[in-house]
Amino acid sequence: MLTMAYEAYQENRILDARHQYEKVLNRQPRNRDALLGLASVAVSQGRRDEARALYRRQLEADPKDGVAQTGLLSLLSTGDPVANESLIKQMLREHGETAYLRFALGNVYAAQSRWEEARRSYFRAYSAAPRNANYLFNLAVSLDHLHQDRMALQYYRWALDQARGQAVRFDLEGARQRIRALSSSVTEGAS
Repeated sequence: MLTMAYEAYQENRILDARHQYEKVLNRQPRNRDALLGLASVAVSQGRRDEARALYRRQLEADPKDGVAQTGLLSLLSTGDPVANESLIKQMLREHGETAYLRFALGNVYAAQSRWEEARRSYFRAYSAAPRNANYLFNLAVSLDHLHQDRMALQYYRWALDQARGQAVRFDLEGARQRIRALSSSVTEGAS
């Protein structure tokens, strides 16, 4: 059932994924993969309180679970960015170089418009997981803010290519619009 749930999530069949993860949790209430999967589903459905509760439930079982910590941290709506940055850096020291922690750190930097640091962090996340559309998209956004139009355009395109069959956390149509705008800009600049 876990495999079916994960495949449904990857294919953006969110309701099917939710149903499958809930079936697993009914049988195994402390199953880490089902808790984290259901939390991801809740995030994609905008059910932030439910996602927080699921991440906390996993952290009760394993307080050092880096995925649950990062998931919970990403849901902090009004956190102290300095404290969040420190916490993520501490987690990187404890858990080693992981794509999801680098992505979370990039998000902290982006929220503060620290675009060069965000770009570096997103690039490290992308390097560790080159097929993750969310990592590619956020890397494109950081490059866009740094006025690196050609590179941003390339990463936006790759993000859309990888988004096929993945659950993504960005607006696909917004990405397409940005690609069109950058394509015009890059073409004009080459003339």
